[in-house]
Amino acid sequence: MTEQTMRHIRKAAYVLMAAIVVWMASGPACAQSTTGSIYGTITDSTGAILPGANITVSNVATGQNAIRKSDSQGNYTFPTLVPGKYSVTAQHEGFETQTQANLTLDANQNVHASFALSAGAVDQTVTVEAGAALVDTRGSQIAETIDQQRIEDLPSVNRNAYELLTITPGVTNYTGDTQTGSRAGTQVSVNGIGQNNTAYYLDGAYDTNVWKFGGNLLPNPSALQEFRIITSNFDAEFGRSPGGVVSAITRSGTNQFHGLAYDYLRNNIFNAKSYFNDNVPTLRQNQFGGNFGGPIPMLKDKAFFFLSYEGLRVRTPTPVAPKSLIVPTALERKGDFSMSPTKPILPATTVDANGKVIPVQCGNAAAPVICPAALDPVAQNLLSFVPVGSSDPGTYGQPPQQSANANINNDEGLARIDYRLGEKHQISGMYFESRGISNTPTVGGNQIVSYAGMANYEGQYNTALSDTWTISPAKVNTARAFFSLNHYIIGNIYGDQHLLADLGSKAAQGGNYNAQPYFKITGGWQMGTSNAGPNNLPSSTLGASDTFIWTLGRHQLKFGGAYMWDKFTSTGGASSNGLFTFSARSSSENPLVNFLLGQASTLTQNTGVAFRSHSQDPSLFAQDDWQVTNRLTLNLGLRWEYFPMYTGQNNTATFVPGQQSTRFPTAPLGLVFSGDKGIPDGIEHTPFDTFSPRVGFAYDAFGNGRTAIRGAYGIFYAAIDQVSVSNNLVQQPYSRSVTVSNTPNLV
Repeated sequence: MTEQTMRHIRKAAYVLMAAIVVWMASGPACAQSTTGSIYGTITDSTGAILPGANITVSNVATGQNAIRKSDSQGNYTFPTLVPGKYSVTAQHEGFETQTQANLTLDANQNVHASFALSAGAVDQTVTVEAGAALVDTRGSQIAETIDQQRIEDLPSVNRNAYELLTITPGVTNYTGDTQTGSRAGTQVSVNGIGQNNTAYYLDGAYDTNVWKFGGNLLPNPSALQEFRIITSNFDAEFGRSPGGVVSAITRSGTNQFHGLAYDYLRNNIFNAKSYFNDNVPTLRQNQFGGNFGGPIPMLKDKAFFFLSYEGLRVRTPTPVAPKSLIVPTALERKGDFSMSPTKPILPATTVDANGKVIPVQCGNAAAPVICPAALDPVAQNLLSFVPVGSSDPGTYGQPPQQSANANINNDEGLARIDYRLGEKHQISGMYFESRGISNTPTVGGNQIVSYAGMANYEGQYNTALSDTWTISPAKVNTARAFFSLNHYIIGNIYGDQHLLADLGSKAAQGGNYNAQPYFKITGGWQMGTSNAGPNNLPSSTLGASDTFIWTLGRHQLKFGGAYMWDKFTSTGGASSNGLFTFSARSSSENPLVNFLLGQASTLTQNTGVAFRSHSQDPSLFAQDDWQVTNRLTLNLGLRWEYFPMYTGQNNTATFVPGQQSTRFPTAPLGLVFSGDKGIPDGIEHTPFDTFSPRVGFAYDAFGNGRTAIRGAYGIFYAAIDQVSVSNNLVQQPYSRSVTVSNTPNLV
């Protein structure tokens, strides 16, 4: 494809997206569907079709009704109904009225409810309890719904409803999120596709973490109506992640007031001791809260509210198992190895802080002792945080068990309002917020809890506003605007203490945003958090999309488009205060001796991180669910989506053999930057021709709605983890990292 052709394609795509944005700006905007459909055929007792029958569908909880007529083929459909329990009533002059009660409808589900009316008077009514829903005979999708009762009744650790995904066929490799949320989110593998290839939605709003494509925190189980996972054959409405689609729906109010209060308690009474620890850690965990919902006064049958709150309080220490590290004994801390089981070979000389060569050995080979003047003062200051190792031969070098505060506090709240505006508009608004603080004293491999550790603030904020507009019985437009923000602030438990200057070192810091320097003594212990913080990491998604459904005879047409604007920001210390490793550089060396002398094998230091990047995520789709016959439906769709790299700072670089950078002429030959010829911001040339056809069928095998044969084929694209890829492409002069070997001392 020529460059000129590519320019035409880009121009056409931008024009198309501009048209979609203008279209969506004319009203509220929306994301993927949270509704389902009820459909069926009206016949008489002999099987003859009955056109013109009046079909009424009623929401049991809210009392809201919708009315349709069966078409010339006796068919009817209600394409956009909110999940819940329904009754469906069929009436026709000259026939008895029939009602099917307690039909359960889930999100993105098609429920079959056909009627065979008997001759009689209209005022004669026959009511049938629907019971279990019949098989979906119109959709090729394979899906599983975890309904509200199962969410409440099935056990889940820490009341995380996503854990119930593991009962779905095809779902494996479940990795749960932390109790307060994290940058990774909840991740699962669907049918063997990677964990970061599942899309998550909350009330139709995209709720997938920007960083690792995991699912953000869900509201507590008592605030959820259901969630549904599509594992195969999803239609053109869904994309971006080819593994699966998880859609959670929050509860809404009903025409009756309902409330709930609870407190769940866990403690250490029944816990067992870990093999590596000396005792059972203390645990006091309370999850408490409640919800309340009902009709808004003066607007019965029209407006409803639902409120929910949950608090989490965990009081527990994090232990450091004594067997997990070896630390110097009281004598070894002073450089005296005369009583050590293994006698190290000491070097003859070292260099002190003034650059003077001084002797190391003040003992002999049988009883080696490091001269006091040769002991590095920074290492001695570090040892003030390290517990003293045992000199008992059975537990030699093991410290007493350490523990530190690993408490967790989290609060979440949810508010939802549903309002029926006239006969044509159903408006919903939802706001969810979760804010938590957790201590992680051993994060990043830290084993000295009096020296380092991190305290994490995790905040998640979701809002969504939707409008379902019934233009006519055959035309329905669903729209939603949404915003999600994840804000993580990782801070030092000990603040700006124990930094290089505090330890007596004159070495410069790499930046102004620092953690305690990291020291790893091979075969011994490590202290510091190894790039785990500090950091300030807000990431957000602002999105809008629109879906238009048009029932045209035997065709149910669906058209839509979406646009999301993702932002990622990171201001972090990384290894700006230094990563020091001590190892044996030859068979005669000892890592502990090298530490006491301040002779690090490697020292890595950088300038920290400061990322300010963003990316767009547009998509368009068209879907035709064509009922070829009363028993065969074809699902035909086409999707277009575009996944550009994260950009914004023009600070990325790559390698092109033989090309000299014109932006930085002094750069080494072959190192080229965004802005150089042929090098876009973000480095990657993202393709525009990402069209995804979808073809599926569903066949009602016996014509009774109880057995369906399904099949589908589609092309699916996966968005890669653009944030981490873009961050790793940042090069000098914007980011500098230096590694040196064999430090003479730590001062």
